[in-house]
Amino acid sequence: MNKILLLCSILGFAMISEAQEYFPKNDGLKEENNNYTAFTNANLYITPSNIVNNGTLLIQNGKVVASGRNVNLPANTIVVDLAGKYVYPSFIEAYSGFGIEKPKRASGQGRPPQYDASREGFYWNDHIMPEIDGISSFKYDEKKAKELREAGFGVVNTHLMDGIARGTGVLVALNDAGGDQDRVLDDESGQFFSFTKSVAKRQSYPSSLMGAMALLRQLHHDLDWYAKGNANTKDRSLEAMIENKNLVSFFEAGDKSNDLRADKISDQFNLNYVIVGGGDEYETIEQIKGTNASYIIPLDFPAAFDVTDPYQAKYISLEDMRDWNQAPTNLKVLSENGVRFSLTTHELDKVSEFHTNLRKAIKYGFNKTKALEALTTVPAGLLGKSAMLGTLEKGKQANFLIASGDIFEKETTLYENWVQGKPHVINDKDQRDLRGNYNLSAGGKIFQMKITGEVSKPKSEITLGETKYPSKMSYEGDWITFSFNSEDKSETYAATAKIPKQGNVFSGRLILASGSESSFSANRTGDVEEKEEEDKEENGVPEVVPITYPNVGYGFNVKPQPQNVLFRNATVWTGEEAGILTNTDVLVKNGKISK
Repeated sequence: MNKILLLCSILGFAMISEAQEYFPKNDGLKEENNNYTAFTNANLYITPSNIVNNGTLLIQNGKVVASGRNVNLPANTIVVDLAGKYVYPSFIEAYSGFGIEKPKRASGQGRPPQYDASREGFYWNDHIMPEIDGISSFKYDEKKAKELREAGFGVVNTHLMDGIARGTGVLVALNDAGGDQDRVLDDESGQFFSFTKSVAKRQSYPSSLMGAMALLRQLHHDLDWYAKGNANTKDRSLEAMIENKNLVSFFEAGDKSNDLRADKISDQFNLNYVIVGGGDEYETIEQIKGTNASYIIPLDFPAAFDVTDPYQAKYISLEDMRDWNQAPTNLKVLSENGVRFSLTTHELDKVSEFHTNLRKAIKYGFNKTKALEALTTVPAGLLGKSAMLGTLEKGKQANFLIASGDIFEKETTLYENWVQGKPHVINDKDQRDLRGNYNLSAGGKIFQMKITGEVSKPKSEITLGETKYPSKMSYEGDWITFSFNSEDKSETYAATAKIPKQGNVFSGRLILASGSESSFSANRTGDVEEKEEEDKEENGVPEVVPITYPNVGYGFNVKPQPQNVLFRNATVWTGEEAGILTNTDVLVKNGKISK
């Protein structure tokens, strides 16, 4: 009997121990790995303003254990020597539709207008959908996650981008190695609103911006009335609003005027919206500053106009040309006026444009420290996750970037993006930078070879005297391969070499057009010189035309101030009980009727 009890106890203990892993996986035997990993000799950005040279970052089980210059390493520590590379906190995308498919537009062809809601038990307007849970339709998108990680992002805040009241969002770590049980950080990361109707709903109202504003105000009045227990029936939409009242509220406004409109609704109902702007806030910066709201700002700048055709060029408005010239100053203006904001990839056609546009904003005067804050500590604060995300301080998630240099410089290569302590390799950090000028000895001739492009994606240009030989190059791991054609393109030469760890020479095998093998060597002679025009473009300070009021042709250089005006002996239609007054004076002070 005792043996049976002992056996049952052992089996029970084993089942309890294994049950601690709640989500089963089909990936073999479970292994515990409690090793520490230390990244040493790095230029370590613990916070945007706390930078440690020759610093060490120590992580374990997806969390930061310690960071700084003098970090004690436990016995079971794996050490990665970064040899002067740069380490930053991974970026946070605070406004996205990642992993949640936007519905298709409802067809209305041949159908009469729809005036009533199509759903029973919900709010009376179909474009109000606060009951939607983003997590219920979320599906992790590895392809999109890769694009975002390559831009430096480690966490995204996503939701269904459809409707006026859009329901709740999901905060997700871009960790391909884990499942949703690991990477979903918050399945109710906020609630979302806009002035834009749902594309999936056919209800006609509201049919204007004014109607959308009125509907939002009505929603909050109805909510107040409903919360006081005045309704005899249950409204699932209003029930959801009550449940979500303590969540962060994000409002997609889309331009400077709608920013102010959203803020008025926010102030009226004490909602404290985080406003997603449109990039033109610089035009009304005093009013934007006066909202005291936090913003999420897109980096979608206007494209340059094609003015090669004089006839078409004359149809470009001065207002549009001013916007093209002034829009890159938006982040600088917001920052200098103390407006709190984070940055977003929202509205970009390609995520890869993000860094190009950010570098442009920096070129126009935006401070790099403020840029890093807008991508790390500020969005973490907006989401209420400062204790978990945004810096590389002890106890926070091990989300960080390893780069060759200043993350905001064009020449910098992003090597790895670690998310929740899991590495995601973008470029091999151990690859040598081969970019430069070389003398290429091959086939009894000495060619000039120029290697440019990115470290992991080099481009080659091979010449002999004035003759250019078309060429292609690839670089993976320690091996480089390149090919080039003869002048008349009738023959092709292919070369392969293993790159040594150091030195200015690499050599390898050359396959001639006849199929026979030979050898080649490439001797580095110096750095590639940038074109003078490119240097001028990179280093020159852009000239920005001044803002006018209004910011169009013939606008005032200084905003006109309201004057005190007295109108005498007028006939005044008051619209009040006083009716029509004759021989009456009207005094206007500070833009309003005083008496």
